[in-house]
Amino acid sequence: MHFRVWKFRLAALLAVASFGVHQLRFVLAYGAGATRELAHQGHAYLSIVAPLLVGLLMLAVAEFAGGLARRRSPRAVPGLRQLVVVSSLSLFGVYCVQELAEGLLSTGHPGGLLGVFGGGGWLAVPLSLAAGLVVALLMRGAAAVSEAVARHGGVRGPAAAPLVQVLPPPAPPRTGRGLLRQHAPRAPPVPSV
Repeated sequence: MHFRVWKFRLAALLAVASFGVHQLRFVLAYGAGATRELAHQGHAYLSIVAPLLVGLLMLAVAEFAGGLARRRSPRAVPGLRQLVVVSSLSLFGVYCVQELAEGLLSTGHPGGLLGVFGGGGWLAVPLSLAAGLVVALLMRGAAAVSEAVARHGGVRGPAAAPLVQVLPPPAPPRTGRGLLRQHAPRAPPVPSV
């Protein structure tokens, strides 16, 4: 697998997981009032982000499927532990930066550490760990599937029947003597006058 392709897959999964961490934090902290609280704290822009993230995820899935069809093999993929740590820290870092920026830019959003950890914001820590594990498992699973398909040639459909051309036996060449045989074709009778 090319490193750029691998980074694209990871970026797409982290983007979707980051959105999930943010949204789940509000659902777990505010329950049925999560939508109201999201709107009050200036998170309305996220309704535009969700379809974009789904599109990005679909591009990553299409790239993965295309790689399987081309039977590409991954090269060096980080270990599961390393992927979990990097993914979890990345997700929590994105959450912190996002909440700090919202605290600076939105009037209803608390600023500073209160904006990051207040109102159930501490839930982002275990959510980032869980989402980081899911991202790492998906990345390692995709690498394992790609490797297996590249190594074994993937699942093949039924073999196409070989093309066989059946020709009739060659006809013997016609010679002048063949016309003199007893059953040789005859010319039409001559009309009488």
